[in-house]
Amino acid sequence: MKVDEILKEILVSHGSPLPVKNVIEYIKAREPTIDENEIQKAIVRCPEIYLSKDFVYLLDE
Repeated sequence: MKVDEILKEILVSHGSPLPVKNVIEYIKAREPTIDENEIQKAIVRCPEIYLSKDFVYLLDE
């Protein structure tokens, strides 16, 4: 499963917004092989995600 898909799934299941550090912890707990840099890149590049200073938001469609 791609990091982007896991990211969206976590924000839907846990609610949006979530603190960035929690999002990273949730993804690493689910897929330990994914490194933190890859998670951070996915947060920034995903068009459905908004990143503020401390929180990750799932944008409404």
